[in-house]
Amino acid sequence: MAHESDTAIRGEIARLIQVASEMGEVDHYAGKRSATRVSDGVPLEAILDPTGVSGSWSVAMNDVSEVGVSFWSKRQVRQHTTMYIREYREDVGIWIPVFVKHSTAGLRGKLIGTTFKMESETIQPPAGSL
Repeated sequence: MAHESDTAIRGEIARLIQVASEMGEVDHYAGKRSATRVSDGVPLEAILDPTGVSGSWSVAMNDVSEVGVSFWSKRQVRQHTTMYIREYREDVGIWIPVFVKHSTAGLRGKLIGTTFKMESETIQPPAGSL
């Protein structure tokens, strides 16, 4: 996988939010959130190793915002892991880097909560968290 520019990644995030907005519902509850979330089950593809698609698997979006995305996965993903997601569609999209903030067991598998990570950013896990 060639590393995409931050501009291309931001464009793909905006497109993903638009797709979810057309199909889903806006969550008007703000609470502690810094961005409005859109809830929808857009099919996504996830991968840990961005050098190929042989290890990718299907996940279902729970919600998305300008800050991050959460999705349901049948596979466990460790907290503080950088991984990649994209909309599951015929014309292959851009892999969007995300940083796993939490993974919670639920009825549909693991709910993975992430923040978007631009390629120019370095995210360090909190001390003692690994």
